[in-house]
Amino acid sequence: MFSRDLLDWQIRHRLAENTNVHFLEGCKVTGFLANASRAKIAGISVRFRDRHNPGNIHAENLYADLVVDAGGKVSKTPQWLKSLGYEPPQETVINAFVGYASRIYKCSGKLSDTVPVFVSTAPPFRTRGGAIFPIEGNRWLVSVAGGDRDYPPTDEAGFLEFARSLPTPTIYHAIKDAEAITPIYSYRGTENRLRHYDRLRRYPENLIIIGHAVCAFNPVYGQGMTVAALDAQMLDGCLQKQRERYPEGDLTGFGRQFQEKLAKLHTIPWTFAISQDSRYRGSEGAKLNLATRLTIDYMDLVLKVLVGDAKVCQAFLEVLHMIESPAVLFHPSIALKAIGQLVTVRQKAELISRVYT
Repeated sequence: MFSRDLLDWQIRHRLAENTNVHFLEGCKVTGFLANASRAKIAGISVRFRDRHNPGNIHAENLYADLVVDAGGKVSKTPQWLKSLGYEPPQETVINAFVGYASRIYKCSGKLSDTVPVFVSTAPPFRTRGGAIFPIEGNRWLVSVAGGDRDYPPTDEAGFLEFARSLPTPTIYHAIKDAEAITPIYSYRGTENRLRHYDRLRRYPENLIIIGHAVCAFNPVYGQGMTVAALDAQMLDGCLQKQRERYPEGDLTGFGRQFQEKLAKLHTIPWTFAISQDSRYRGSEGAKLNLATRLTIDYMDLVLKVLVGDAKVCQAFLEVLHMIESPAVLFHPSIALKAIGQLVTVRQKAELISRVYT
């Protein structure tokens, strides 16, 4: 595995090799530029700050045929649209109040250097979990997490005690005598947030919103970057088809159509994320229908199977990382094993009942 810093550096390095990609540093986007009727987005306004002279600030307008907001959870598009006379999008927010604390250690030799450790939460009964990820430089990235506001502490003793409280002592024993390289960093902004741009009554031309700016997930589940990459792939494909259909570059209606298509792409990962977070007792915003509840119950059975079945585990990981469709987990070869767990549980309950009777 690898650190986020290494991944970001690699992606930036790859992008910098493209001659048609330019990085503007030391600047901040301050709003959209629109045409006279405000029906089209014509570009963005940018404020530059001189690195050598911070007091030297100047503004500039950048015009474009298409503006793409990939600004993440802190996207200001709702506010900027409102300033242009548009209604901001409705939002769906599911918050299980999950927080996590992370730290990097030198590998202590108490675990394999290549095998990660993952201790899952099991809400509503078990709100705590943790993980060890081996990363470059002979280091461990260690994270512990808790839901329902059961946040892990950021002091040395509290962090270790939280790790010791997990269902297995593996993480605690691995780090209690290990050398810490970094301080303990805490993060609690883990709510799932879906902005419904696809439902806007009026939508401006020449504007696209993708990634976390539209659909932000609880980062504990590790889906956000994968979904953002799929968003970018979809945008690429849709633009190629638009070019084939309108070689002259007409983008009329393209933005709204794309946001509607993107909303469908987000349905599956969004359902996966909120189905887990909605299980915490203190979760806010979750309104699950019958189909979602049945899916949650079925996934519980699949999770029990994968602990001892390598093929089911592989299938689950491929679905989790959006390599395969969730339909894979409903294949008869997996469904029979999952349902078999339910039968076994019932049989055990009946047996216990008979014994006590």
